[in-house]
Amino acid sequence: MTADAPVAAAPRRTSRARAAAIGTATVVVLLAVWEAAVRFGGLPPFILPAPSAVAAAAVEQAPQAR
Repeated sequence: MTADAPVAAAPRRTSRARAAAIGTATVVVLLAVWEAAVRFGGLPPFILPAPSAVAAAAVEQAPQAR
């Protein structure tokens, strides 16, 4: 190897916080698009109910804590 050979740069590492933020943002955007598709896009709720309806049903059916 000669002294004039280019040195490959080390790959950048994404911090855990940034990776978590990107993952969280992705989930939030997907849920928002899903909600909008059901509310405004004419997607029938019996085919794919809105995430808010799914969450409401889960809370309603969850056993009450004593």
